[in-house]
Amino acid sequence: MEIISSLDNKYDFGYVNSEIDIKIQKRNGSITLFLSLIILIVISLVLTSVENARISSAYTRGNEISYMALDSCFSSYAKEVFDEYGLMMLWKGDNEIINVYNEFSEKNSNYKNDSNIMVADLLSLEYMGAQIIGEKTVRDNGELIGNQIYDYMKLAVPKDAIENILGIGESLSQSDSVSEFSEKMDECTDSLSEVENCVEGIYKNVEKVKDAENNPKDVLSEMKKQLEEIKAIPSDGDKKNERDKVFELYKAEYDKYIEWESIVGDALTQILVNTNDYLVSTLEAERDVNEVDAELKINKDKLTHEVFEALSGEIDDVRAQILSLDEDNYNVMENKEMTMAQKKIVNNVIKDMETVKAGMTEYDNSKKKLSEYDTDGMFTEMMYERILKAVDDIEGYDITGLFVEYEPKSEEKKENEIVNFVNKIKKDGVLGYVVEDDLSTKKIGDMTGFPSKETLSLSSAKWEKYDTAQKSIRKALIGQYIFDKFHSYTDTYQTESVEYEIEYIVAGKSSDKENLEEVVNKIIAIREGFNLTYLLKDSKKREEAYVMAAAITGFTGMPVVIRITQFLIMTAWAYAESVVDVKDLLAGYKVSIIKKSSEWNLSLNGIKTLSSNDQEKEKRTGLSYEDYLRFFLFNEDEAIQVYRILDMIQLNMNHKYNKNFKIADCILEVEIAADYEVKRIFSELVFIKNVIADKREKFYFEVTKKYGY
Repeated sequence: MEIISSLDNKYDFGYVNSEIDIKIQKRNGSITLFLSLIILIVISLVLTSVENARISSAYTRGNEISYMALDSCFSSYAKEVFDEYGLMMLWKGDNEIINVYNEFSEKNSNYKNDSNIMVADLLSLEYMGAQIIGEKTVRDNGELIGNQIYDYMKLAVPKDAIENILGIGESLSQSDSVSEFSEKMDECTDSLSEVENCVEGIYKNVEKVKDAENNPKDVLSEMKKQLEEIKAIPSDGDKKNERDKVFELYKAEYDKYIEWESIVGDALTQILVNTNDYLVSTLEAERDVNEVDAELKINKDKLTHEVFEALSGEIDDVRAQILSLDEDNYNVMENKEMTMAQKKIVNNVIKDMETVKAGMTEYDNSKKKLSEYDTDGMFTEMMYERILKAVDDIEGYDITGLFVEYEPKSEEKKENEIVNFVNKIKKDGVLGYVVEDDLSTKKIGDMTGFPSKETLSLSSAKWEKYDTAQKSIRKALIGQYIFDKFHSYTDTYQTESVEYEIEYIVAGKSSDKENLEEVVNKIIAIREGFNLTYLLKDSKKREEAYVMAAAITGFTGMPVVIRITQFLIMTAWAYAESVVDVKDLLAGYKVSIIKKSSEWNLSLNGIKTLSSNDQEKEKRTGLSYEDYLRFFLFNEDEAIQVYRILDMIQLNMNHKYNKNFKIADCILEVEIAADYEVKRIFSELVFIKNVIADKREKFYFEVTKKYGY
């Protein structure tokens, strides 16, 4: 017991327990503080996350507001334009757009004011304002209009209609190649005509040499004889008069020589000039025909087999004519050698006679007789020495070898009435020959402010690139849109503005008459090529043209001249037939691309009538006037087409609704930057605000949104 008691005294367990309690309490306090800190961190993290989510939601809401506001702005498009032409564009100024945008943005960001019920606005989003940072108008981006037309039409036009439009383009696309062939052939005829002119020139100058009245050998010999006689007569006494008489005879022979020298010297020179021109023209003709042949082969895939064979046959025929020139069928080259030899002799004689000519000029200027001439002895001696030399040099003169295989025309060349008549049509303007009804006299007037005049560029070079198939489909659909929305000459529709709207889109002139004339000339150019192809294939009509060519040119030593005239007649014939074709097209009939014999209108002798003999026009198959318009539209630059469409839209809107309406100022796309602010809520607590880096009272962000038609 004592031991226990002493132990109790030695170990005070109550004291020990109190220390343990104190330590436990301290430990509990640390845990509580630690847990509190953890809870604060968790709360901060949660609240920060909630704040971030809230800001993100506010940003999303800002995007929605901007989109809805822009959508609302663009909902007020030019209704009349959309109703009539299916195109959407905004005719508003920048200030109007911003005012409307502000109105809708403020309304959508303050939605709680629209309700009588207390609504908790956890986003606290406030719209601060906006500005336009990007804009596309019709003036600087017509491609957007082109895209609208394409989107509008691709659902409205069936596939077979598109294929039909593309087929028309393929059928007529060879017309350019045919027209180009015809132009190149004209160049060949020019060079061949020059060849014939050169040969004719050589022939005429050879005849001049041969027809020279005075034989230079006889003349110079006679001059030598008379000078010898003068020298034998004393210069003093009663013989003076006799000397003077003989000298007068000498002067007469001298004049004959001067005449011969002038004629023959110039003629021989001209023969050589014509010969060189002949060689140059022959080379040019060969070059021209080879270029035509090469170009024709390059374009072979663009032509039907029928057309290619006709053109190829024509070029082979011309080539044969040209290659025959290389064989010296006209004796041009051999004649050149003879001419050069005779020219050398003549030049030596002329050189011998230079001193004589100078002395005679001085003598004539003295107005004296030989007996009165101070130095008559020296004078006659000088002439005698030079003439002796000339007589020796003229010995080899022989012109019998000069000859070209050419005969002059047996009769004068007649007027080519066919070609002259066609040239008159072209000069007068073809419109009066193809239009029977009254033409519209309407004009656009001042075109200032038209989209095609105000745009930065009328080229689609900078527009989006498409492959060949896509590009063709776009053009076909835009062309169909034009026919759906606008009118041409063959329509009975009348407008307050110009009537030939499609013709304007093709030609771009300021009056109906000018636009129709431009289109008519384009169609004639196409028809001329196809009609010429027909004539080249029709042996009977070729023969008719050849007979007429022979009658016009008369007999000639160069068959190629008749051949050239034949081609010119066929070209004029094809043009006149094309005028009749266009006349029928404008009257509503169709015309075959390549005609049959029964469809041909004009006889060669009846060209001036310019009237169709076909009694069954109504049954014709082929292409209509509208088909040709489609072809022109298909081959036009898309940008030019789009802007001229807009020209017509603006013109019609000005006449029907608002004279101040201006498409170039219409907006197609806008980019707006809007500013928003968001109040702090969950990050406003001091212990959170102190932790994050952003100490501002509110958060700010910018929303950029682009919208367009």
